[in-house]
Amino acid sequence: MKKYFLPILVFAGLLSANAQSIRLKTNYTEPRLGQSITITLKLNFIEEHIKETLAPELELKGNSAFSNYAREIQVNDTGDFQVGPFLFEFNGKVYKTDSVILHVTEPLENVEGLWVRLIEYDSTQILIVEQHIENEWKKDKESKDPFSMSLSTTELEFAELIENPMEGLEFNFRQSNSYSVLIDEKDPFGASLAYSRKIYHVTNYSGEEIQLSEDFFENLPKKIELPEIIIKASN
Repeated sequence: MKKYFLPILVFAGLLSANAQSIRLKTNYTEPRLGQSITITLKLNFIEEHIKETLAPELELKGNSAFSNYAREIQVNDTGDFQVGPFLFEFNGKVYKTDSVILHVTEPLENVEGLWVRLIEYDSTQILIVEQHIENEWKKDKESKDPFSMSLSTTELEFAELIENPMEGLEFNFRQSNSYSVLIDEKDPFGASLAYSRKIYHVTNYSGEEIQLSEDFFENLPKKIELPEIIIKASN
């Protein structure tokens, strides 16, 4: 068996060396245990192939999912995990994606609070604002059952960054996610928390290093001590 192994490796290496590059990206690289991230691939070559094979009298219209392939990946353990590279062949050509490293951290404790992190990915500073707020069971307005109760996060005011908190500094809002979390999973109708995660990109900042301030937020809870986060000039 060993005498066949080396040629296979060499062949795979040649394919990889001659492959055309495809960019693989994710929305952020530091999810918590149990959360999901989204990976995207630019598969424009599929659309280009279709265009080339169409009759001159025909024209592609609209947008295609092939142009921006996206899938969610759920993380089920803590630690560092590599996604990619992926190597595949289409229409006689070999394509290879790059890769991303995920740093999966522990889940938050089931207590009220605010957590802010700054990570860097793809030459971009990314601020992740997470929050737990006490959530209450309320009568389900959409149910005909007068005793029906539900949990909702839509009426709660979570902390968020101001888009332009000062001249020259911009927080570009990218993604938001919220849901309810039971404090005791054994008690499905017990106390619960509302969880929120908001993701921002720091864009167009050319000033000197500046520390993240309470003045940059709206709906910031009282008696919250922010971590020391330094924002640098954008690349």
